[in-house]
Amino acid sequence: MTARRGGPGDDGAADRPRPAGRQTIPTGYTLRRRYRLDAVIARGGMSTVYRATDLVRVRARAADPEVAVKGVDLTGPSRNDAIELIHREARRMRELAHPNIVRVYDSDIDGPFHFIVMELLDGETLAQRLR
Repeated sequence: MTARRGGPGDDGAADRPRPAGRQTIPTGYTLRRRYRLDAVIARGGMSTVYRATDLVRVRARAADPEVAVKGVDLTGPSRNDAIELIHREARRMRELAHPNIVRVYDSDIDGPFHFIVMELLDGETLAQRLR
């Protein structure tokens, strides 16, 4: 899943209700005292992607402190598999460098929340493009 900023023509995934068996990270929460979750961008089968602000980059006065954060939502028996999968995905994506692949900066844990930090890209989602 690429991390895209929502905008005109957004497919509304951020507004859909959460399915049962999911526990999303609340918007406004700050992970590891660094990544403030500002808004939901999209929801997938096992995760939610947020637009977030990297507070370290804000303090460093970086030009663009926004990042995408993908957090595991699943609860119950599938949760451990989802956690293993998201960290494996981050490891593999960090090894790739290509202009058509979103950059992964980090993966980490904050209490019960497992997440990946990625580059935040402007543009259409795949669903918008296919319409």
